Amino acid sequence: MNCAHTGEEIAAAIERAIDESGIGKDKVHLVIRDAASSMKKACRLMGVESWDCFLHKVNLSVEEGVRVAGVSEAISKAKSIAQFFNSSSHTVEVST
Repeated sequence: MNCAHTGEEIAAAIERAIDESGIGKDKVHLVIRDAASSMKKACRLMGVESWDCFLHKVNLSVEEGVRVAGVSEAISKAKSIAQFFNSSSHTVEVST
């Protein structure tokens, strides 16, 4: 979108996409969206029910958790250990 991300502009862009795809607005019953107020407003203006995307919220929570002091360092150390064992010629493959 090369315009302001207002509810009105987003609604217009979604409606254009629906029209261009040939789906028809009458076949759109639900929109899964992020929690941005402009997205909520766009759906409301379109008269379409909408729900927050659960996985988007999970992603935001994980990103926030990684920024907690110590977590990113622990992840970095774990990656280094995993890379060492994955590339080490001394790693013994164990099969069951």
